[in-house]
Amino acid sequence: MGKIAVPVNFEDILHEIDTMKTALAEMKDICLQQITDEKRNFSLYKRISCFEWYIEGLYYHLNNMIYFYRSMTDEVGNALWPSFQEGKINTEILFMGDEYLSKLHYELYSFINLYRIALDHFPKMLCYQFTNKHLPQSISDFKSKTTNCPILERITNNDVVAYFKSFRDYVVHYRPFIAGSHYYVCSDNAMSKIKEMPNYNDIKEHFIISNFRLASVNKPSDTLVVNFYIPDIFYYKEGTNINPIKAFTYEKKRGLLEYASKAVRFLWLSYIETLGYIKNDDTQFTYRKEKYDTPVSYTDFDLCADFIKEPTT
Repeated sequence: MGKIAVPVNFEDILHEIDTMKTALAEMKDICLQQITDEKRNFSLYKRISCFEWYIEGLYYHLNNMIYFYRSMTDEVGNALWPSFQEGKINTEILFMGDEYLSKLHYELYSFINLYRIALDHFPKMLCYQFTNKHLPQSISDFKSKTTNCPILERITNNDVVAYFKSFRDYVVHYRPFIAGSHYYVCSDNAMSKIKEMPNYNDIKEHFIISNFRLASVNKPSDTLVVNFYIPDIFYYKEGTNINPIKAFTYEKKRGLLEYASKAVRFLWLSYIETLGYIKNDDTQFTYRKEKYDTPVSYTDFDLCADFIKEPTT
């Protein structure tokens, strides 16, 4: 039997999660020590602690997704290696029955809902930095150019954030999660053939698909790479209307763990920046429905962590 690889390093992700948790706790304590107003300190303590509970929950769901992802990858590898001959896998499509598929969907569903809740919490943590007495309760009401707060402006323009917001809206308002215990795993060259397979109608509602390939590092290759992808988009624009997608596509090959890890990293970096503004009590922002002529400037985060990479062995 050869090696099984995935485009992410599980141990590195888990190590970064532990690093984030330690850094967040230290930053919170330093920040609150700088606020001398007792009433404001208590109010911010509750809001910051609430956000920490959200991000702790996201760590929990991400950790569980890693476990089920790894378990499913092992199952796929065990099923495919018997057909491995002379550097080739003599199977194009595999029909798998696996209890972990439903559990992976459950964790993803919890992740995207909690992610949206965490995003909505940023205006609450930044409320004392705004001159407005009343701010929108939903992050979706902060459109680009409606605030001079760089944190909220970045949130409104980030592609990863937009993706998970759309994901959550889609499953809440249009199509609920449906996760059975069977799925197809196909080679890179056979993804278009899945629709022709028996039982396809029973699994087409799944939000996660899987494919495999042999890494071209060695000739012949002995490394099997297994991926789990989430849909390209959830809505499309037709004229002035935005419509929900009816059939998922996976051409962009959005890796489940890659995108979820980027999303958590974005929240972590935004939270640290938020604490910096809270500590600097002189900072004042505004929100208005009438857009500014130009958006406030901000620096984009580098969300491409070292653990998101193609396997080299």
